[in-house]
Amino acid sequence: MNTKETIAQMEGVNKSFNGKQVLKSIDFSLAKGEIVALLGLNGQGKTTLVRILLGLEKADSGNIHLALDKKQEIGVMLQEVAMPSAMKTKEWLSLLCVSTKEEIEVETLLEQGGLTEKKNCFCLDLSGGEKRRLQFIAALANNPVLLILDEPTVGMDIASKDSFWKLLKQMVNEQMLTILLISHDIEEVQKFATRIAIMNDGQIVLDASKEELINRSGKDLSDVLKQVVGYGNN
Repeated sequence: MNTKETIAQMEGVNKSFNGKQVLKSIDFSLAKGEIVALLGLNGQGKTTLVRILLGLEKADSGNIHLALDKKQEIGVMLQEVAMPSAMKTKEWLSLLCVSTKEEIEVETLLEQGGLTEKKNCFCLDLSGGEKRRLQFIAALANNPVLLILDEPTVGMDIASKDSFWKLLKQMVNEQMLTILLISHDIEEVQKFATRIAIMNDGQIVLDASKEELINRSGKDLSDVLKQVVGYGNN
């Protein structure tokens, strides 16, 4: 039984687009300090679930309880994040930090993202991996309680990935940060997540701790996913 404080909960949530039901009676929750990986093939409803949780989409029915301020306590790193091409990295982060309730030093963010030497570079001139790291520290600008990450390490090299996960683990341990991770990288999920929810055809077909999933089947996690939804099959 999870005794940690629940900070987000969805109960019986349904959503349809143009007559097609995308979410079907979704029950899902996040507790403080959890690292939850939300997995599934493309088109199974993961993005819609996140958008409803963030209030960017309205559910057709069901209840959403969020014990957080959406603007002040949630950080989001999506796959596609617009950044001002004519603004320098330090300028953009400074702008983001202005509206936060807790003052965070821009230099600290740059250091966390390994971008100190790029602070006077225009966002447009960064490499793909550097842009992803900038998007990540931009999501940290409000010192979030909940951090939502959508394929966060795409475009990063091995060293950047290692630094990224090391920082996140440190933040979870020190700040009781809650993370909702959407990823297709099973190796990263195995190393980082504490709980895994699998979506298929608009439903959460499995939701359990990582250890429980592996022990239940006696198999590697990637084999578990293939068994449940065909994840990783061509």
